Amino acid sequence: MSVQSHNLIKSRTLKVLISCSLASTLVISSGCVTNSTEGEGAVLGALAGAGIGALACKGKDKAKCAAIGAAVGGGLGYAAGKVVAERQKQYASQEDFYDAQIRQTAQLNQKLAGENKSLRASIKNDQRQLASINASYKKGQASSQQLMAAKSTMDQKRLNAEKQLSEAKQELEVQQTVLADLKKQGTAQANRTKQLEKQVNTLQGQINDLQQNVSMMASSTATINL
Repeated sequence: MSVQSHNLIKSRTLKVLISCSLASTLVISSGCVTNSTEGEGAVLGALAGAGIGALACKGKDKAKCAAIGAAVGGGLGYAAGKVVAERQKQYASQEDFYDAQIRQTAQLNQKLAGENKSLRASIKNDQRQLASINASYKKGQASSQQLMAAKSTMDQKRLNAEKQLSEAKQELEVQQTVLADLKKQGTAQANRTKQLEKQVNTLQGQINDLQQNVSMMASSTATINL
């Protein structure tokens, strides 16, 4: 087989993979899976993943990167869609389900706002203590064990924050899938769409703040010199 023929087959295969991912599907060993809610999440994830994959490519094979991004994004979106489908079973009507998601997201935003505020205060306090111990260590007035103990405490706080961050990102994907479903219904759900969109945007902001706090915690422990 010539190189040209091989590349042609490769290109066609990638196009099929992208098409499958973008058509509200998830590539699994048995083929493409479709379901109203799961598919909604899959197509959102695939679209985002394909775009990110193509942009991230520095080489010539952007189609390959887009396909990989679409497959990964579609998988994440499909997982979010499954969560939505399971939650919907718990409510007697769509309206009850939507109202519950709006309340749940608002409660999560309130919780994360408190966590972020607490983390900022904790980070400042830890940074002061760490600077003091670092200075004492350089003067021979503090032991390496004291520095390592301070680092261990801060690392544990960071790991806890990273867990919260991961869970918040997963919930964001779920609520983005719910929001996409609401938007499809047009004016019939305009009020609920507006409410959930506001909470989703707020959640994105809280996640950004939490990510910044995690980064600050990582930077602080990096200043420890032994």
